[in-house]
Amino acid sequence: MQIRMNVLAMLVLAFAPLADAALEFCGYTIVSNEARFSLEDTDSKTSSAWLPLGKSFQDYTITSFDSAKEVLLLTNAAGATLRLTMRSSPIKDARIRVSGTIKVGSGETAEVTKATLVMGEETTFVLKNGLTLRLKLSPFENNTIRYDAVFEKLQSDGTQKIMSAPAVIALPGKQFEVQVGDLGFSFGP
Repeated sequence: MQIRMNVLAMLVLAFAPLADAALEFCGYTIVSNEARFSLEDTDSKTSSAWLPLGKSFQDYTITSFDSAKEVLLLTNAAGATLRLTMRSSPIKDARIRVSGTIKVGSGETAEVTKATLVMGEETTFVLKNGLTLRLKLSPFENNTIRYDAVFEKLQSDGTQKIMSAPAVIALPGKQFEVQVGDLGFSFGP
């Protein structure tokens, strides 16, 4: 009887991390060949920063990503593995996959191999030298999409300074571009 109780206790402990994991795979970007991922803890409603492979959120480490299937694998210290697929969007056709270029200075660019943008949610592209591009999509008139962008630069005191905040309206599935001074972006399907 004691052996059965020990085995049962071990099984409960082995599967406890799986019961605690309430993580969703929200999105990803691939900029200059570096993939970053966004996760959400659905119990606490907290979201991760944009994390590269090898980084952790809620005790799980991102271990691999299959971009063709959009499957993310995470592992915790106990060895439990989570296999997460991109969460579905509550808005029909709300997910837009793009690739393109982000311009961050005279002649300097970051190539976006693939990014998944979700209607109504902000996507952050982490660039070099403390610069980020935040991009949020929203439905607009006549079946167009409004892309609200904010270029920010991390200051030495830890605050973010807005460098530019352009918006562009484009047709779904079409190339679009915006340029303000040395900052801009161009995306297409």
